Amino acid sequence: QKPTVNINIQSKELGKVPTYNSIGRIEGVEKPDEYIILSAHLDTTGGGTGATDNGTGTIVMMEAMRILKKIYPNPKRTIIVGHWGSEEQGLNGSRAFVEDHPEIVKNIQASFNQDNGTGRVVRLSGQGFLHAYDYLGRWLEAVPKEITKHIETTFPGSPGRGGSDYASFVAAGA
Repeated sequence: QKPTVNINIQSKELGKVPTYNSIGRIEGVEKPDEYIILSAHLDTTGGGTGATDNGTGTIVMMEAMRILKKIYPNPKRTIIVGHWGSEEQGLNGSRAFVEDHPEIVKNIQASFNQDNGTGRVVRLSGQGFLHAYDYLGRWLEAVPKEITKHIETTFPGSPGRGGSDYASFVAAGA
């Protein structure tokens, strides 16, 4: 089966300014109705260039999808990359996606949101999820020690306080 990434653009009219999400998918072959979400936001603050907030996030997630398509073209679960619009104005793009796709939200198995700017990842938290270590710990074992030695982990950690698009999914029960 030839690997494909399907992309669509969704628009929501919010006030007088439309906002857009760009969504890519690699369909799962064994459990296509279970989802892994990779996400970042497309917009930036009015005075920003967008390079670190959040050009870096969109590049990381696009590169993750490129690598997954090449190395793991037929994943067990469907992998969705969401580049959300209007995060800086109130998480509008991710909130619209969550509202429009409850069938996806209820079947999310893991979600990764990148919105930390430039530099090395130095902290990972379970955000209050009791079994987060079971998963993140297993995944981190596969990462070279020269990378993980710089990462501080806290489990289960404190619940996320919002401020980035993962909050739209957590608020909906994901």
